[in-house]
Amino acid sequence: MLLLMNIQANQVRTFPILTVEDLHVHFQLDQGVVRAVDGVSFQVNQGEIAGLIGESGCGKSVTAQAVMRIVPKPGKIVDL
Repeated sequence: MLLLMNIQANQVRTFPILTVEDLHVHFQLDQGVVRAVDGVSFQVNQGEIAGLIGESGCGKSVTAQAVMRIVPKPGKIVDL
């Protein structure tokens, strides 16, 4: 399970600075496809502090890499 915690620094009306919708990252291996990230969505607004929280192996690092477009091979950001 992957959880995104948002903490808003103030109560001023804000706008999104990052929006991720239905993110999928797959790794094609000889043994088959690993769906490392499967349908993650979140939004971070101006003035918020966000952190990804989850168990080891749940996709936190791959989610961050996908947002920055630096997913290592053989990984691919997949459009479904």
